[in-house]
Amino acid sequence: MKTGNLIGVFFAVLMFVVFSQNTVSGDSKDDIQAVVTRVEKAVALIQAEGETAYPKLVDPNGEFVGGSDYVFVFSLKEAEKGVLTCHVKEGMVGKSLMGFKEPGTNRKFAQDFVIIAESPEGKGWTEYKWSRPDIREIDTKATYIMKVPGKELAVGSGIYGVTKDEAIAALK
Repeated sequence: MKTGNLIGVFFAVLMFVVFSQNTVSGDSKDDIQAVVTRVEKAVALIQAEGETAYPKLVDPNGEFVGGSDYVFVFSLKEAEKGVLTCHVKEGMVGKSLMGFKEPGTNRKFAQDFVIIAESPEGKGWTEYKWSRPDIREIDTKATYIMKVPGKELAVGSGIYGVTKDEAIAALK
């Protein structure tokens, strides 16, 4: 093989390795950490104040809402599993997440929310495709879920353009 061809092959392999890594930028790492922090703070607030914390969680000028970033709370009670108890869009409160499907698939992604909250860890990441409001296109969304200790509630918040694996790797 000629030297020029070897250099070309080497460059192609190098580019593949560099661009195929599950890495996120520094800004994205900060955004991912912000999702976890937002959920942890919301869980602590609900533990301290119960449902009276809900107005703070949906305050558009508060620390839990910013653009397309917000927290949501759902029930883990057997008869109401997956029903939203707090959401920035008031019309969503009382609706069940359990039937929500990824656009273009039949995957009921919100069932993963309940599975994560009811797991021994009581927290974790999931990913799914969802309509991104700022660009009005379907995008990957990683969502962090955490059970509220001592309550039959869980809190979630997500970030667009990041996979579950990227979110987990960014926090290591």
